[in-house]
Amino acid sequence: NMKLISGYGDNTFRPDEKITLNEAIVVSVNLLGLNATVNYFGGYPAGYYKAARENKLLKGINLNGTDLMDKGNALLLIYNTLHAEVLIPVEFSDDNVRYETRSGDTLLKNGFGVELVEGILDGVDISSIYGDNDVPSYTVTIDGRVIRRNGTNANDYFGYNVQGYVSEINGRD
Repeated sequence: NMKLISGYGDNTFRPDEKITLNEAIVVSVNLLGLNATVNYFGGYPAGYYKAARENKLLKGINLNGTDLMDKGNALLLIYNTLHAEVLIPVEFSDDNVRYETRSGDTLLKNGFGVELVEGILDGVDISSIYGDNDVPSYTVTIDGRVIRRNGTNANDYFGYNVQGYVSEINGRD
C-alpha cells in the first residue's frame, strides 16, 4: 500500500527471493520520500543509487548494485535509512509540492518517535557534574536534558560521552 516495492516488469512479486543492493535501495529511497528526486537523477537504477549515495544510505556498504544483499549489509542499510533525513512537505500549490530536509528530521524520529541523543552524561539520581543534584530518581541528564532511564546502570557512565535512544511517550522522554 505504501508503494515501497513494485515487483518485477513481468508483473510478478517474488517475496521469497533474495534481493540485490539496487532493489534494497529502492525500498529505502521510497521509504524516505526521496523518490521525487529519482527521475531527476536518471530513474532506475542510477537515480536511486545516486539518491542513496547523496543521503548517506550506503555508508559502510561494500557491494555493487547487482550484488545480493547479505545480513550485515542489510543491517547497515536499515541503520543508515533510519538515521537519514527525510523529505518534509513545506509548501503546497495546486500543481506542486515543495519538499526540504531539516536537520534532525530522521525516519527514526518522525516515523517512530525515537531520537538518538548524544552528549555528556552529566547527572544521575545521586550526583551532578554542575553542582547541586536536582536530578529526579530513575532519570539521568545528558547535556542537561532530563531523560527517564530504563534498566541501565547509568552511574557506570557518569561523566562520559554517551549515546542513547530516547522514545517520547505521552509527551515525556
